[in-house]
Amino acid sequence: MFGDIANREVEFISLSRDTTESDIKQRRELRGGESYFVDQAAVRAALHGRLLILEGLEKAERNILPILNNLLENREMQLEDGRFLTPAHRLTDAKSSSKLVAVHPNFRVIALTQPCPPYQGNPLDPPLRSRFQARYVPPMSSWDTIALAKVMYPKLTADAITTVTSFVKALNLADEQSLQTDSAKRLVDFPDNGIFHYCNMMELFPYMSPGDVMAHIYPPILTSFDESKRTMVKAALKQFNLDTGKSGYTLHSVEGSSHSKKVHFKNTNGTQLQLETWGGSQPSYVPEGYIMTSSQEDMVARMVMDHIANRDMSILGDVGSGKSSIVQRFAGLLGYDAIEIMALYKDMSTRDLFQKRITSASGDTIWEDSALVRGAMEGKVVVLDNVNQLPLGTLSVLSRLIQERELDLPDGTRLVSRDRYDAMPSKEGCQAMHPSFRMVALGTLPSATHKYITPEVLGLFSHHIMPEMPMSDQLQIIRGLVPNAPSEMASLLHLGQRLRQEKMVGLRYSFSQILRNGIRMSHFPNDARHPRPLVENSLLSTFLPETHRERLQSVMDECGIAKGHPPGDPVSFEQHRRDASGDEELVPAVEFYDIAQHRLVLSDMLKDYIVGEHLLLMGNQGVGKNKLTDTFLHRLNLPREYIQLHRDTTVSSLISQGSVHHGRIVWGNSPLVTAVEMGRVLVIDEADKCPLEVTALLKNLIQGNITLPDGRKMMHPTLIRGAADKVLAIHPHFRMIVLANRPGFPFLGNDFFSECGHLFACHVIDNPDPASEVHLLQKYAPDLSVAFLKKLSAAFADLRSLVERGLLAYPYSTRECVNVVKHLRHFPEESVGAALANVFSFDSHDAQVVEEVNKIFHKHGLPTQAVFAPTQVQLQPPPSPSQKLTLKKGGHGQLGSPKHGKEDPNNEPHVGGNTWAGGSGGRDTAGLGGRGGPYRLDSGNPIFQVPEHLKREVPEEVLRAAREIAEAELNAKLREIDLTQQEALKFESYYLGIKTQAQQLRVILQGLEAKEKERVWMKNQTSGDLDDSKLIEGLTGEKNIYRKRGQDASGFGNQQKKKMIRFVLDVSGSMYRFNSYDHRLERMLQIALLIMESLQGFEHKFSYSIYGHSGDSAKIPFVRQDEPPKSIKDKYLILKKMVAHTMYCSSGDYTLEATSQAIDDVAEMEGDQHFVFTLSDANLERYGISPKRLGSILSKKENVEAFIIFIASFGDEAKQITEDLPPGRGIVCPNTADLPNVFKKLFSRVAI
Repeated sequence: MFGDIANREVEFISLSRDTTESDIKQRRELRGGESYFVDQAAVRAALHGRLLILEGLEKAERNILPILNNLLENREMQLEDGRFLTPAHRLTDAKSSSKLVAVHPNFRVIALTQPCPPYQGNPLDPPLRSRFQARYVPPMSSWDTIALAKVMYPKLTADAITTVTSFVKALNLADEQSLQTDSAKRLVDFPDNGIFHYCNMMELFPYMSPGDVMAHIYPPILTSFDESKRTMVKAALKQFNLDTGKSGYTLHSVEGSSHSKKVHFKNTNGTQLQLETWGGSQPSYVPEGYIMTSSQEDMVARMVMDHIANRDMSILGDVGSGKSSIVQRFAGLLGYDAIEIMALYKDMSTRDLFQKRITSASGDTIWEDSALVRGAMEGKVVVLDNVNQLPLGTLSVLSRLIQERELDLPDGTRLVSRDRYDAMPSKEGCQAMHPSFRMVALGTLPSATHKYITPEVLGLFSHHIMPEMPMSDQLQIIRGLVPNAPSEMASLLHLGQRLRQEKMVGLRYSFSQILRNGIRMSHFPNDARHPRPLVENSLLSTFLPETHRERLQSVMDECGIAKGHPPGDPVSFEQHRRDASGDEELVPAVEFYDIAQHRLVLSDMLKDYIVGEHLLLMGNQGVGKNKLTDTFLHRLNLPREYIQLHRDTTVSSLISQGSVHHGRIVWGNSPLVTAVEMGRVLVIDEADKCPLEVTALLKNLIQGNITLPDGRKMMHPTLIRGAADKVLAIHPHFRMIVLANRPGFPFLGNDFFSECGHLFACHVIDNPDPASEVHLLQKYAPDLSVAFLKKLSAAFADLRSLVERGLLAYPYSTRECVNVVKHLRHFPEESVGAALANVFSFDSHDAQVVEEVNKIFHKHGLPTQAVFAPTQVQLQPPPSPSQKLTLKKGGHGQLGSPKHGKEDPNNEPHVGGNTWAGGSGGRDTAGLGGRGGPYRLDSGNPIFQVPEHLKREVPEEVLRAAREIAEAELNAKLREIDLTQQEALKFESYYLGIKTQAQQLRVILQGLEAKEKERVWMKNQTSGDLDDSKLIEGLTGEKNIYRKRGQDASGFGNQQKKKMIRFVLDVSGSMYRFNSYDHRLERMLQIALLIMESLQGFEHKFSYSIYGHSGDSAKIPFVRQDEPPKSIKDKYLILKKMVAHTMYCSSGDYTLEATSQAIDDVAEMEGDQHFVFTLSDANLERYGISPKRLGSILSKKENVEAFIIFIASFGDEAKQITEDLPPGRGIVCPNTADLPNVFKKLFSRVAI
């Protein structure tokens, strides 16, 4: 506005984390084989005396803006082309030089920023800040807002304007008076332009419900993640009568075959309303495959109303909820011949949103418009897909485009609205946007951990939240798309509805999954009669937590989904074999042994292939995903393209391969593009290893609309309308088979299934059943006895069951089992123990694993000692040609006197010998796994165990000396920790009960921390690896063309908040009273110690407290927040205090009050996530405690996940209670001996 009033020309820079020096000063370009510099906005403004506007100072990286400091203060700047900007008054004719250039005296800079804190962003660098004169721009007062709105919208009544203005004022006051210092719990600011958007809609549509208008401007679900704040918003809306009613209009028709459209509405009293608007160039049409339902048509009609009001829109909802279909219908209704889909991803730069630099055929650098810019100039609907993937702050660069319909492009072109373009006296360097241009942003709802809908973004769009589709509409769509849909589809729809109501984390059965299952069932009747395996595959139920899996089975029973595996439908690979002439070498050949379980998987894969699905195979390592895939392709004679994803895979590398030829960039086809073009099968391996935003690109490919770096578009043939130049039709034979490991520990990859699983026909690949596994082992080792193979298979099955129970971490697979028998087949002289050692030597340092494995092996009659025994290797003199090199076991040496040993300052691993303290498999010294040492000493290095018979050979005098040294060391240690020997033994008894679980939980936490600290690619670096996306910048000679691994700084430098946790333990009298019955008090003490031991060292990530409840109080502090115990004595005294409470407290139960208080306390803490874990003995009936009331307490705060573990109680009281609680929130532990392990599994699942 200032520039307009002052009649000043303006240069504009929208700053972001991607802004570099070349975006501000000068950029190199190539022409005719020579490089030259092009002045950028800051330099142009300085030379021509223009007004330079810097928008979003808080979004730029801190070290980039100082390049402006000298220009701001002294009007000086050194340019890359050798020129030097200097103040005009210093230049005279005598001093003028081609290298000295005058800064125009009218040059001025206006910087726009918002204060940080409370808003997100980087605080201003002090030297930069000191060069500006600050002006605070307060929000427009209520009186000014009302006065301006009356002028802009004269048809609207004064009461309507006053009401909405008063609502905003009251809301802001209420939020300020809450005295909430945590900005994350404050309300998102009501958009500055929200009142005017409200008035505009109410003037255009007089019978519109105020509540419907407000629901799209300021939807409560986007205002806060604190339920109390949302409640406050709803109450304020109700107080000002802005909370009720639907739109009041129904869409009747859209007329017009050109860009000018006439839209006819009917209001509730039958009166018609006709409005004119811009649209596409085609008549209105219904997209192919779209079934019109009342709920979707209502939403589309509301979007048309926003379109008429010149609003861009967002559609937010769960994956698979139908967002893309809604956009297709909206575009067809208004006659848009094509939709420009722009797939967004995490490493996308702000420049990529608008233009990309390429080279022409002659090698000159030119700028190519993005789908967004093309859509703006051609008047299309541009879909910004996956807006939730963009880094914070990136979306804000669209604010000028959305609010003013203006945009400065990297090539220097300025896009302006058609009205302004027509009014401009000089149109040089400007292009007009088409008035039909609209943007629709698609994404998931923001979460407490990903708050990408900032106050700035909230005001950019009219927000549409995807509603739950009514059952009647779902049936209508199914009948339209699946004409011969079986009657069993009703059960699947009922299941989907039930699971949405259950709200179990990670368990949703989307409508797209139901529809996919329905299509399969319509082709194969036996699947319709027995749909449960199909549903279980779609939900990956095998990998669900046990409580979720059990609840899913129960809900499926209630929905009438039949159990059992369907009998085989008549499907034949031979009938569907392809002619691969010319591509024979691309058809995989594989060694494959047929077993019953794999035949079933291959048959299911074939069924999905026949109905046109893409496949997702998910399972642990070593279960045969690749073997099954290659066998499937071999039997169908299908040529394959293969991509293996990894940490460094990027979106651009997935779809293109750039190279330099004769001075220009040439984009070659990646395997993905080749498969799409040639109709081959694309196998994507290790899909869980790459960044999640990379795999999200596959969603756009399946939906049939994706743009390549060279400007071509890959589209499904049904979506191609009008001119098809630079369009690559997706071949009808193209398919994808994606392979991935299961989500969660120990793989800790991306959760591919949650992001893209609903787009694929899913297949769980598990270890074979016992009969199939034995049959497979026979094929690999026919010379081995069947009895031995059965023992081996049974032992591995037991090991896997221990993994499921949480007692082991590594998921031993069929691959390891096969490796054992293959080793024995090729080296029959080797012992079974030696072959097993090839698999289990990795675990030789873990005493707990060794103990569990030995138990299993002993149970099944397999050797144990040789598996984990260390091999002392001695090399003999070089052999003659007739001799062989031999390895001898032994070398244990003679025993001496017990001693501590030398301390290694580097803590290197020492195996054998008798020199170093903390060694392994040696003699005389303190260590582990050896013999004759005085006491155990763990240095943290791998452990090697000497054979048991050598331990038995230790003389009695050596053992006696060792015991004397050990006793002296014990007493010294007790004095150090200030515990008596009896207290130390008591503490050790507690510790030994949870040692395994604590170690395992710490391993999980360490793995999670390693994953979170995994470095990301930092772009725009001056050294490192060449960035493929910066090849052209490299040709031009720019410096910031490298990338290097570093810590992700996308959060504007704000420290990640901790997870806030409250543990509520039962210290009531019943715990002491019944301890002799089932040891419940001892187990509870073990849990307390498990918490303290596991979280020690992770205080930077977890802030926890431990409180108790008894008949005396609902809030008994044992460990206060952020005050964890630091020593063994501290921990012992906490346990001792707990015991004392159980001995002397009054009778009574405060389970409900303690849980409720804990949830309230944790909800108010500033943290990343919030958890409450309550332990109770479930003796609730005695005190008249209602399970329903307990359930409502567990769900009382939306930002707190609360769980309760019931210790064994009388009868089935605990089980009955959990059935009345929200699914997954209550867990019964019938055997208190399992309590530490049950708690470890629960905590690792929900808190990680």
